[in-house]
Amino acid sequence: MAWSRLASLDAIARYAETTPQSTALIQPDGSTLSYSELWTQVQMVSLRLEETGFGAGERIAVLLPQGAGEVLATTGVLNTHSAVRLKTKSSTAEVEACLEKLSVSALIAAPEFEEQVAAALRLGITVLIARKGESSKEWQ
Repeated sequence: MAWSRLASLDAIARYAETTPQSTALIQPDGSTLSYSELWTQVQMVSLRLEETGFGAGERIAVLLPQGAGEVLATTGVLNTHSAVRLKTKSSTAEVEACLEKLSVSALIAAPEFEEQVAAALRLGITVLIARKGESSKEWQ
């Protein structure tokens, strides 16, 4: 089966090209991202995953609090990979079962999810920690 991008990603890329300064994302604190900024960050997430060794289509789980960071990470994953968005209120056992059942290759998580991160590591899953305010280049 051929890999195809999502229409929403095509739309973001198109708006980034045709109206780059238009507002794409408004964060809870009132700050905004333009389509150009959003597209740049989406591509950075995809590049970070590729640099870490994950090929197109691999399943990447995202465990981040609701907000701009979660939107950016999930959209960036969807650019070239398959995203598995995890609920932040899930128990560690539920997260672990989901990661295992879906054969997830990596987990992008916020630092506050220590137990879930430890479970992923026990399963041999690569974990990237996404700290608030950090660029995806800085995820460790």
